[in-house]
Order: sequence, then structure tokens, then C-alpha cells
Amino acid sequence: MKSYILLFGLTFFIFFESSYAGFFPLKKTMPSEKNREPTIIYAPKKVLKNEKLALIVSLHGYSSNPRQQRFVLPLNYLSSKKKTIVAVPSGIKDKKGKRFWSGLNCCDGHADQVPNDVSFLRSVIINLKKEYPIDEDKVFIAGFSNGGFMAYRMACESSDLISGVLSFAGAGPMESQNCEPKKPLKVLHIHGTNDKTILFEGSGPAAGGPFEGTRWHPSAPKTVKFWEDKNLCTGNDYQKYSFRATLGRNVNVKKKKGCMEDAKVEFWTIEGASHYYYLGLREVKKVFDFFEIQ
Repeated sequence: MKSYILLFGLTFFIFFESSYAGFFPLKKTMPSEKNREPTIIYAPKKVLKNEKLALIVSLHGYSSNPRQQRFVLPLNYLSSKKKTIVAVPSGIKDKKGKRFWSGLNCCDGHADQVPNDVSFLRSVIINLKKEYPIDEDKVFIAGFSNGGFMAYRMACESSDLISGVLSFAGAGPMESQNCEPKKPLKVLHIHGTNDKTILFEGSGPAAGGPFEGTRWHPSAPKTVKFWEDKNLCTGNDYQKYSFRATLGRNVNVKKKKGCMEDAKVEFWTIEGASHYYYLGLREVKKVFDFFEIQ
């Protein structure tokens, strides 16, 4: 049944994309490093003189690729309308021929040589800044699953270049890992409550969850608490509300108040959702709102 639902969703997406081509931004590719697919670039069709653009770098999950990422995080929907460059780069292949990122807690042992993905993603951002008029305060990393782990690694190690991250079904870091961002960040964490791949409740004794092979990671609530602490979000004052997702699931939103200037932390829990849950236009709009991309 799940495969039929997924097939229907992909068919609908492709039909919509081809039928309403004018709704979508310009698409091109940018050459990449050896062993990586070209980076896919979605750009606004018109950029006015002296106009500044936002940038979101979108990272695919384990065993996926840039072409498939638009089905998981379809941020390109609003690239033109929101004057945003959406860049979708590629991880390298592991020993099984599946692409991955060397993100926190995940997948490093899969390859003979661990790639320097932080350096690579920094180069993607720097090269795009040379080609487009990017607003220095509107550069973000968004990732799904293994890409979500990588987004958090970039938050830890490259906060000089980015202003925030979105991690969908990712996690991290563990308490034992060093993570010292150089400035406050906007952090949006999205997780399905029935995720059996990257467990909502965490994996491993130190995470307060069950042990799942070598996949040790903090729970979704612990991950969010970590970033609340890093952003010096004080007190227990939260804003809470819910909304209905595009495919019908209930999404509970929890926002911590009292964070540092230019920082905020938001936690979306998708009730009953498994590891992958399609995020539609309604959710994408809210992502742009969270990043304060007008």
C-alpha cells in the first residue's frame, strides 16, 4: 500500500511540474567535484538591479541524489516567488554505491575515505555568491535524514557562512561532540513521531533511547534542547500551535521564546509519520516564513 501511495505522489508531482512549468524557477546545473553529481541550481527567473537573493542549500538523504531531493524538500516551489536560490548538491558514493554525507553521527564508516563535506559545501556557497547577489544574512542549509545530520554539522562548523538550518529527520550533535557555533542561528527541526530509521526517541544509551546497531543519535527533543541552549533560549516560555499538513497529518509546532537576537528554535512533530513524509506547498511556505525570507 505504501508503495502505491508513493507512486501516486510522485506521478502527481511530475504531472503538476510539467503542466505548470511557468510556476517553477529556472533550473540549471553547476559542475561539481570528482565523484559527485552536478549541483542542481533553481534560480528566480528575474532578478532586479541591486536586488539581493536568499540562498538555501538542500542536502539529500542517504542513498538519494540531487534529482530526487525535490520530492523530499520541494523548496524550488517558491524559489522565484521568494527570490531565493535553491542549490541541491551531491554527496559521494560509499562502498555500496550509495551517496551520503559525512554528517554528525552518521555514515562516516561507509566509505574508504571520508569526504571533507564541510569544505565542499562551503565552496558551493562561496561559488554561488560569486555568481549571484546573495544576501549574507540569508544563507541556510536544509537537509533530510543523513542530509539533516550534515546540516547540523554545518551549523557547528560553518556558522560564519550560514544563518540557520532545517533538519528533517536528522539529529545531533551528541553531548560528547564539540559544537561551538560562532553566532546565533535559526534552527528548525522536523521529525515524524513514528520514524523507525532515525528514531524520534533517540538511539543509544547516551541518547536515552534504544540501541540500534551502530546508529547512535540523540532524540528529537534532545536535539532541539541542545540548540535552544546554544541560542541561549531561557525560561520555559513556549508558543504552541498545530496545523494540517498537505497530506493530512497533524503537525504540532513548538517555538521557544526568549532566544538571542537573530536566533530562534522551532520544533515540528508530525503525528504518526514515518521516516519519509512528503512536505507540500503549505509546509514549504512555512519554512520560508521561518527563515524570514519574504
